[in-house]
Amino acid sequence: MLKLFWALPFVLAIGYYSYLNYEQFVAMNYLSMIPVVVFLVLIYPLVSFLHVLAEDRIPLYKRIYRLWLTANFLNEQGFYYEKASGKQGGRSKKKFPKVYLKQGKYDLRLYLGTQGSKFQDRFSRIGSELETTYFMDFMNKIDEEKFVVYELAYSAFLNRIEAKDVVLNDNYELVLSKVVKWSMTENPHLLIVGGTGGGKTVLLREILVGLLKKCIVYIGDPKRADFVPMEDLDVLKGRVFFEKEDIAKMVGDFKQTMNNRYDYMRKIAKERSERELGRFDTYGLKPTILMIDEWNALMASLNRNAKVGGQMIDDLLEIILKGRQVGSYVILAMQKPTYDDLPTKLRDNMMHHISMGRLSDSGYQMTFGDENANKKFRFIERLNGKKVYGRGYSAIFGLPAQEFYAPNLTAGFSFFDIFETYSRIENPHEPNYQGDVDKEDDVETQDLIDLDEPIDLPIQTLSDSTDFKTIGELSKSIGKSFGQIKKLIDVIEKGGFKKFKRDNGKVVLTEEDCLLLEGLFDSFESFDGTWKEMVSIHFDRDADN
Repeated sequence: MLKLFWALPFVLAIGYYSYLNYEQFVAMNYLSMIPVVVFLVLIYPLVSFLHVLAEDRIPLYKRIYRLWLTANFLNEQGFYYEKASGKQGGRSKKKFPKVYLKQGKYDLRLYLGTQGSKFQDRFSRIGSELETTYFMDFMNKIDEEKFVVYELAYSAFLNRIEAKDVVLNDNYELVLSKVVKWSMTENPHLLIVGGTGGGKTVLLREILVGLLKKCIVYIGDPKRADFVPMEDLDVLKGRVFFEKEDIAKMVGDFKQTMNNRYDYMRKIAKERSERELGRFDTYGLKPTILMIDEWNALMASLNRNAKVGGQMIDDLLEIILKGRQVGSYVILAMQKPTYDDLPTKLRDNMMHHISMGRLSDSGYQMTFGDENANKKFRFIERLNGKKVYGRGYSAIFGLPAQEFYAPNLTAGFSFFDIFETYSRIENPHEPNYQGDVDKEDDVETQDLIDLDEPIDLPIQTLSDSTDFKTIGELSKSIGKSFGQIKKLIDVIEKGGFKKFKRDNGKVVLTEEDCLLLEGLFDSFESFDGTWKEMVSIHFDRDADN
């Protein structure tokens, strides 16, 4: 019908031309007939081209076309009532049931009437058929009082963002497109699946653009290729591993870090007299991320050492089951989530799944679960005549998958240039942290976050420090974190008010120092100003006395 709309101007043009050249036609002037023949030959391909072009470029035309698609689908599938004609030999009339179509910018809702309809049972099972009809992704089916509602998504390509725009927002949602976000607190742990060349590794790097600025990330790269060079960056120094034994140890250390964070949170909760343990960010903790690429290859390389591989799986399972509350999350990338490499208990507790490139039917089934068993997963190699990169599907586990396009890499974009601008976030809870024994976190409070970087001071080596306390020991006795005490010391030293002694590079405190710091913390609770202002007032007062 819509093609006839485009054909009408050409038919009228041919008719008008024939009218003007009627005498030539009667006289069988073949030269005058040639334009008509050419028009008749070209009219169908030309009309088809205009139809496709308008469908792609004109939103109103696309909406009208979908209305026609809906009517055609109902007619072809037999979703109509027949009413016999009152005249003998007359044609029966067709009547469609109640059907409404609501079209948005990126989605479509189809309302199918069910109350008393003879089609109500069939209407509840046509999700996959609608995907094929509209060439969209079936997102959800909602049962309402009088209708069954199908939600379908389209124009996923228009939702694509650039790699530089990947961010972790204040709600701990990693923005991967205009509509796809990984909420690490609501849907912890991310599984990325895709064959060779599908774009998994590029997506992991794009994810780092958003994570490294606000999170502590540890990376396992068994391929020794894409992430190993990043170990030279300050933000990832000592946090990238490629030997299989080192990766297994990284997982074990990450588990211990998670448990240390639990201990720290319980301690602070007890000091606050809290009955319930809160979320990690209420205790000043940053998210910690365990990212491993090519998980299948890592497990294959550990087959000869079943003890190491088995322990790593146990450690990973504990992290996935317990890590959410303390902000410890896992990202795994692999070619196929087989049971041998990723047991079902692990896979089903990784709540956000993404596929990249083309997977087999069984690969899609294992990645997105039984809820998408009837979904038609499409592999699109070209879009509007251009080769497609970074296309896949995304879903929260247990919900329908939707089409997804990974962030776009623009010309001149460099991951290393971005990562070099990020400041390193220390993690005093990790087992191998090179700091004082207490390993308290850098709690960000309003009075300390504005401090500059600690200054370099000359080290005073003491032959015997048994009469001194460490910062960690003072922290335990006064209930303040290691990070808070250390930064207060930096304020005092950088202001030139006092130099603290050091033993082998570490600050050691006399009894007088401990009383001073404890008194400053007590005074600040009732002080209306900054730490720098209070420290200055305190030492100026002592000088006057």
